[in-house]
Amino acid sequence: MAADIIEEAGGEVVVEEYSSMGTSDWQPVINQISSADPDWVLTAVVGGDAISFTQQAEQFGLLDDVGITGTSMQQEFFPATADIIAGEVTAQPYSDQVDSEENAAFVEAYRDEFDFEDPIPVVAATSYHAAHYIAEAVEAAGSTDAEAISAQMPEVEYSGLIGSGSFDAENHTFSSHMRLLEIGEDGAYEPIEDYGVVEDTWIDRDCS
Repeated sequence: MAADIIEEAGGEVVVEEYSSMGTSDWQPVINQISSADPDWVLTAVVGGDAISFTQQAEQFGLLDDVGITGTSMQQEFFPATADIIAGEVTAQPYSDQVDSEENAAFVEAYRDEFDFEDPIPVVAATSYHAAHYIAEAVEAAGSTDAEAISAQMPEVEYSGLIGSGSFDAENHTFSSHMRLLEIGEDGAYEPIEDYGVVEDTWIDRDCS
């Protein structure tokens, strides 16, 4: 999917590499990527793998003159990769730096509740937003019946913590508000461009 979008935008995908979850030795993958001489690396690596990949990519020199972005840039990985990813940019649906009353209240409550000083993880915000979105669907359905709620998911109009968005009845994906964020040395993910709601146009994907 990413390859198609990159090529439609005029880019060229010079190599694709895949690894199983739990990979600890990324050197073979990094060597393959390095050999392809890319300008940018787009990662979809998550969890502990995101940290180990990013750290080893730096260690083996892949990032000396190559940009990196993708899910491995998410806030939850910053404490372990700060020296590497500071200064990079990433497109995400949430930042604790977004200037809104709802976000300010969420940030204050989250930090107080969990005694948390690091960048607030995007998954925390999207989970909070999702819970409210589902609650709206339950209210619209007037029922806790799963099928009734499911039928209301595409009909709900809700704007919350991460902005507005919509649930697609055909492929069951959620199109979310997205922003381009610049990662500061202090862990501030500063919004530098607002994309609004980005529609999921991958119509063949079924997330049922």
